[in-house]
Amino acid sequence: MSAVGFPRERQSQDALLPPSAFMTSVTRDLMGKTYSSCFGEAPHQFVPLFEQHPSADSGVRQRATSALTGELLRIQLDMVTYQQDRKQLRAWQRLKEVLKSWLHTSGKEEEMEKNAVCQELKELEERIDGLSAELAERKPTMLLHAKRIQLIQKTLFHQKTEEMETDCSVFTTLSA
Repeated sequence: MSAVGFPRERQSQDALLPPSAFMTSVTRDLMGKTYSSCFGEAPHQFVPLFEQHPSADSGVRQRATSALTGELLRIQLDMVTYQQDRKQLRAWQRLKEVLKSWLHTSGKEEEMEKNAVCQELKELEERIDGLSAELAERKPTMLLHAKRIQLIQKTLFHQKTEEMETDCSVFTTLSA
């Protein structure tokens, strides 16, 4: 920890594996090809969602739903991490302003402290620049995640509606 309360170096994050690394071959078959959340992906590269045939058995439907739910959870984790990084950036930016303000108001007698604060400020600005660049690079992925979430929600809602209609028709057939 440095004198002003932030880590000397940003801890390196473990490399995240793409969602396809956690999919079984059945899941890959159901979804056509695997979905990857790599940075810089274009929207047209997203895998179309699994289209369920009315005669698909409940096991296939359940595996497809589980795959989509798992994808939503991975997207959520990625988006939460992004939001935490944004909060960290804002905190660093506020700290930068506090340090600059202190430098402007401190007197000549605090020269040694001024040098330490100047060094801290320089390191902080480097961290801010690095994190800002990283967030700017990740922003398109977050926008794609938002679109993907909407698509998955529609699919899951449609699937649930079909299941309810099927259940209702079974009850109507049984009572007739």
